[in-house]
Amino acid sequence: IAEEVVYRSLRAENHNQLDERRLPEEGLRTCHQGWEMRTRHFVVVCTSSAEQARWLAHQLERSWSEIGRLADPWTVVHRQPTFGIGAVNVLVTDRPVHPRAQPGTGPRNSNFEPDIYISLSDGPSRLPEHLPQLRKKAFRAFLRVAQLDQVLPDWVQVGLAAYHAGGEPPPDEQARSAVLWVRYLLEGDDA
Repeated sequence: IAEEVVYRSLRAENHNQLDERRLPEEGLRTCHQGWEMRTRHFVVVCTSSAEQARWLAHQLERSWSEIGRLADPWTVVHRQPTFGIGAVNVLVTDRPVHPRAQPGTGPRNSNFEPDIYISLSDGPSRLPEHLPQLRKKAFRAFLRVAQLDQVLPDWVQVGLAAYHAGGEPPPDEQARSAVLWVRYLLEGDDA
């Protein structure tokens, strides 16, 4: 009897059946750090209030959906039913943290997790002001989870994240050029 060899790859477009037990339970609960809100793709922990955890989880899921529509022309990996379930941890803290003890500020070349960290030590009521920054970090986390960060140059990742976040291009000349090129490539007549 010949055995069939099955090769599996993270990049394969296998459509694994969705196991309901792997889905996070949507809902809010208290934890040792504050309030934890679980959604399909995010585990949000917020030290300031339950309302902020709920608001942030909603904003991140909405952002993730918009990113998916933007990414549709160049990948389908994010359309698999099991893509990114509970893949991104988000910590929003209003407690002062020593600079050496702070976690990384989001996915970077040397950071292998797509986690997001936001400090609200300047005041917990300022979370909506961090929304553009959160949208950039959510885009970079999406690229990390989809493993597109391995194939897209950094300037494209920076430009796409800034394009998704909206607003004016950054003052840094290199980042500004990346944002303007990506905007042109997405919105130009030949796009």
